[in-house]
Amino acid sequence: MDIEGEIRKALNDCVGDIKRRHIQAGQRATGRTMNALEVRMRREADAIVGEIWGMPYTGAWETGSRPARRKGTAASRESMVQNLKEWCKIRGLAVNDEQAQRLAKYLAWYIKRYGSKLYRNGGRRDIITPAIEATKQTVEQQLGIYYEQLVTETIDNNFFNTSR
Repeated sequence: MDIEGEIRKALNDCVGDIKRRHIQAGQRATGRTMNALEVRMRREADAIVGEIWGMPYTGAWETGSRPARRKGTAASRESMVQNLKEWCKIRGLAVNDEQAQRLAKYLAWYIKRYGSKLYRNGGRRDIITPAIEATKQTVEQQLGIYYEQLVTETIDNNFFNTSR
């Protein structure tokens, strides 16, 4: 496997680890945020760039949601209410649509005012952080092996006129 393939594999493993930890933490509701995680690879000149993309609020799995500094737009408030309404239904916190709507509006107000419970408790570091740290070690190790082989081949070819 080439170095781009090794990096892609390491990042895909990282995404899988993050998803597994997220489910184990009991945070999964709809799965939309989790399913939005994806690995993207590109080349910039001689460099290979690998990235993990996801929704902007994926980091809240570890940090929680802080209180809002500004009121926000009506569309963003309504979007939050709709997401919380769906969450209430999935979690079984409401028996009908009207109850889910009221609870979602209250939760949206409360989170915007005080932040989520996870945020107020200082967050956690057991979902994304360990997966990223393990991936960094894996990629560093793979790059070390790759460049060691590249240097050895270059020396062998240039100085000893041999090719493997």
